[in-house]
Amino acid sequence: MRYFKYFPTIEFDLDGNNQTRDVVDVFRMAKVNDIVENNATNYRWYDIQDGERPDHVSMKLYDTVDYHWTFFLLNNNLKNLYQDWPMSREQVEDVVKENFSGYVLTQTDTDDAGKLSVGELVTGLKSGATANIVEVNTSLGWIKVENLSGQFRDEDVVGSTNGNRVSITGQSMERYAAHHYEKDGEIVPRWTPLASKVTQEEFIFAHNETKRQIRVVRPEHINRLALEFRRAINE
Repeated sequence: MRYFKYFPTIEFDLDGNNQTRDVVDVFRMAKVNDIVENNATNYRWYDIQDGERPDHVSMKLYDTVDYHWTFFLLNNNLKNLYQDWPMSREQVEDVVKENFSGYVLTQTDTDDAGKLSVGELVTGLKSGATANIVEVNTSLGWIKVENLSGQFRDEDVVGSTNGNRVSITGQSMERYAAHHYEKDGEIVPRWTPLASKVTQEEFIFAHNETKRQIRVVRPEHINRLALEFRRAINE
């Protein structure tokens, strides 16, 4: 069914390779809410598999790539292909590496606010390791550092500016630093009893997983919905 000729189109880099092609301009299409919400039995839920793109899912469900635009029509959370469609695990790993490639020192005290400052040189009193402070996040219990020399251990570190001391459990990659703390599914302060740490890496992967379930048109109804849609946008 070659109904695309009736739809407004735009040039879009669907694959992110700087090569554009004409795709349906779903943002210009009108009167879709009545069609989408007309009958819930027309739709079902689908879990996007690792690495699947919209055209892959369309082919799997409808034996054609031409219906990939319907996923963006049916799901309000899908507005941008690159921000809202789930990434593959390999892509998520690349994001984590790109954004969290540094190192942090993990604090043990909950009352360290103001003791150390950005730009200050810190030295491990046992290890002799040194580093410059890039960021201090007392609420989450970590100190981001750069120009690392040596290996910090479970020890006190001292700042070069005013000689203040802070206790740490050692150093780790930034990806393992706390993004937040949780208890019973709720975000809580890190000093909350029995609170669990959710790392930067875990948060990115978990957030990506929340995007996997989408609503799709049942295959037996896709042609009818497309026809109704074509009529709606040409009224």
